[in-house]
Amino acid sequence: MANKLIEDFANGRINPTYRCVQNWHDQWRLLNLGPRTGQGVIMKLEEKKETYATNGISIYFQEEPFVILILTPIMKRAHDLPLSKDIVFVDSTSSCDPENHCITFLLTPCAAGAAPLGVILSKGQSEASYSSGFNLIKQNVKNAFGGQGFPSLFLTDNSDAEINALKTVWPQSRSLLCIFHVLQSVWRWLWDGKNNIKKEDRTSMMHSFRKILYAQTSEEAQEKYVETMNIRNNYPMWQKYITVHHWKYKEKWCLAWRDHTNRGHQTNNFSEVSVRIFKENVLGRVKAYNVISLIDFCCTKLEEYYKKKFLEFSNERNSTARLFFKNLIKKTDYISKEEITVDNEEFYVPSEKNKKMMYCVEPNIGVCSCEAGIHGQFCKHQCIIYKYFNKIGVNFPPVTIEDKYFIAKLALGEKVPNKTFYEGLLPTEVIHEQSLVSHDFHQDIDYGDDANKKSSTENPKLEQRNCLSILDEITQQMSNKIMKYGESTYENLLKFKKRLDKIHTEGQFNTFLATTGTSSLSLRHRDGASIKVQPTTIARRRPGITRGSKRLLAGRPATTDSNRPKKKPRNLQSNIRNCVTNAKSH
Repeated sequence: MANKLIEDFANGRINPTYRCVQNWHDQWRLLNLGPRTGQGVIMKLEEKKETYATNGISIYFQEEPFVILILTPIMKRAHDLPLSKDIVFVDSTSSCDPENHCITFLLTPCAAGAAPLGVILSKGQSEASYSSGFNLIKQNVKNAFGGQGFPSLFLTDNSDAEINALKTVWPQSRSLLCIFHVLQSVWRWLWDGKNNIKKEDRTSMMHSFRKILYAQTSEEAQEKYVETMNIRNNYPMWQKYITVHHWKYKEKWCLAWRDHTNRGHQTNNFSEVSVRIFKENVLGRVKAYNVISLIDFCCTKLEEYYKKKFLEFSNERNSTARLFFKNLIKKTDYISKEEITVDNEEFYVPSEKNKKMMYCVEPNIGVCSCEAGIHGQFCKHQCIIYKYFNKIGVNFPPVTIEDKYFIAKLALGEKVPNKTFYEGLLPTEVIHEQSLVSHDFHQDIDYGDDANKKSSTENPKLEQRNCLSILDEITQQMSNKIMKYGESTYENLLKFKKRLDKIHTEGQFNTFLATTGTSSLSLRHRDGASIKVQPTTIARRRPGITRGSKRLLAGRPATTDSNRPKKKPRNLQSNIRNCVTNAKSH
């Protein structure tokens, strides 16, 4: 500053004014993004189309109706995913630019979550706009949906225009409704004042509809439907609403009419999350300048987000699948290999609660006859077949080297490293042996008895005898306490037994032993009396601080303020239980 002359501050070439800088930005925006609306947008799109093509991005569009299809390199490679021919999630959003263009995402599940198959920008949410956008995919993507040309089923929300357009373009595909949106629409209808539903009846009516939705067989669904109609016959509008708007299309939302082809996906949570990510992470909750800037965001920031997400999975930065598999392995200890019956590639696994009940597992198609496996989810019975027979199904958790390599290839294309790059430091056999170990070694907190601990772990029989002797002492103490306190302990003993009955794994049992009675009896007692504070000190404290003589918290403040008004939770089940309206997700 000392070397600058006072005249330089008045020199617009050196120190431009705010209006000058804003004008430069307006000129740059007009040059690179074109006008906000009008024919100039089409001209700028034609001009930038070649620039996108040099980076491997394909842009297809038509003017009447105005529709744009965006295919980035990751989106093109996602059509080769094995599940892209089975199930596709479709969801739309708007209010992302001044013209309120509709943005439609097509996604398919993969090992790392959801992978985008394409993004469609349209002028509105009419059936004609949707059909034009879907036709652009059908005409320009050669290996669309795994080379099949259409997926087996689409999972959407309850949008008639979207569903009809999908049926027109891909008549071979089936459309299913997201059960969360179905439940949400019913709950909103019950809260609509013009329907005259009493508040005390809303929760019970919602529960009766849920019984229809979660019925396991068509006969059970029909029975629950008749019960719902008979119980609430004093609400004719409710009976008409259920019959006309839902029961008429029961095959699209009732679980009794679904099978394993949806691979356990009953909701379109993947597309809901993708819309939220686009609005928050990509746009930063700020509307784009025009449709050209929306295309730029999809081709740059959205592409970078998915690339980073997939590489995190390939480089072992996301442990969700591994922890899920480890948790299932712990639940397989209740059965031995000899109890499983094998009949022509069909495995019959006894139930954990009722040994006489058998579940049929077919690992080749990834199906089990249990409540979870019948809809294509990976259940503990399929995990048992893998544990004892090393059979891997199509819905096996993505924990193998091939899964990591495949997702890395989705993110990097031909630049992906060799498959050996994703191998672990330990051999695969050792990793599997470690994952199948069902015993966790819990060390004692008392560090003064290391010699005894070492000897007990080296001699399992000695450790077992010690446990049994301690158990005898506990039994004797429990008997003495029951004799002393009499009949007042009967109900609590029943609760104690009920909690014991719910324990099925070693980890649950160790947690039960370590936490029994901690709420009423503390193992640690603070020595000495507390130092009291002056009454005026308490009066001067800000809201949220303790009103007693406890030590004030130091360091980083808490993330939540106890006096701040709480927002309505985005939890439909909780809101139904508390009989309050539901909040929107994005």
